[in-house]
Amino acid sequence: MPPAPDWFWIVSPLILIAGWFVVNAITSKRELNNWRRTTLTNAVSNLIEASNKRLSLIKKKKYASDDTEAYEHDIRTAVQQIEICRAAQVYAYASQIRKAHIQSRNSIGDLDSLRESIIDPYLEPFTLEEQAYTKNRTREINKLIEMNQRKLHFDHRMLVRELQIELGLRKFEFDPDAAQVSTGSKPSKIHLPPRIHK
Repeated sequence: MPPAPDWFWIVSPLILIAGWFVVNAITSKRELNNWRRTTLTNAVSNLIEASNKRLSLIKKKKYASDDTEAYEHDIRTAVQQIEICRAAQVYAYASQIRKAHIQSRNSIGDLDSLRESIIDPYLEPFTLEEQAYTKNRTREINKLIEMNQRKLHFDHRMLVRELQIELGLRKFEFDPDAAQVSTGSKPSKIHLPPRIHK
C-alpha cells in the first residue's frame, strides 16, 4: 500500500474539526428546539389552567381571594415565557387572555371604589337618578369583572390551535369560527385570521 500523500495529514484533521463543529451546531439547535417546544407547551398549559381557575373564582364572586392574585401572577409568567420563545401567533392569543384578566382585575377596583362611595356616611342620600346610575354602573362593572366568557373560551381554543401549528402537530386550516364578518353600508367583507395573509 502506497504511503498517504502529505496533504492528507493536513486535510484530515481539518475535516475532523469541521465535522465536530457541524455536529455540535446541529446538536445545539436540536436542544434549543426541544427546550422551546417544552417551554411553549408548559406555558400554554399553565396559562389556560390559571385562566380557568381565576374565572372559576370570579364566578363564585371571590374577588379578593389570594388565589386570584396567584393566578394572575401565573398568567403573567406564562405570557412572558411565550414571549421569550418568539411564537407570534401563540403570543397574540395569550396576550388577549391576559388583557381580559387585567380588565377584570381593574374592574374589581372600580367596583370597590363605587361601593365605598355608596356607603360613605357623610354623603347625602342619593337621588333617584343617582341610584339608577349607580345600579347601571354596578351592572356594567360586574359584566367587565366576569369577562366575556365566550370570547375567553374561544381564545383558549385558538391558543391551543396556534400552539399545535407552531409545534408542527397540526397544519394550518381555515377556521370559519376565527373569521369575522363586518357589515355596514358597504358589501360584507370577510376578515381572515392573520396567518392566511402570509
